[in-house]
Amino acid sequence: MVSTAATQPTTQRPRTSFRQFWRDVSRNRLAYYFLLPALLVLAFVNLLPMLQGARISFQLFNLFRPGARPFVGLEQYQMLVEDPLFAKVFFNTWYYTLGSVACQF
Repeated sequence: MVSTAATQPTTQRPRTSFRQFWRDVSRNRLAYYFLLPALLVLAFVNLLPMLQGARISFQLFNLFRPGARPFVGLEQYQMLVEDPLFAKVFFNTWYYTLGSVACQF
């Protein structure tokens, strides 16, 4: 007996348009309102400090002179890459991380 399931074409889910996407969003507006406080908390707790850290990394930051923060750009990253100790520390970190992950299996 021949199976008819193998001869039928597979139906793929049709691509939704941008307009259909916003229609679905407007239908579920209440759910998005409930998600909004959680997303705002995530933005303030995670995203804001990351952006602030990235901004500070381009400045010369001294804890003893909090007002003076001259912009140094990528100079600090260049000094970091040129430091011979950085390569050793970077390798040791990856060695420890991969070893720890491998030992968990």
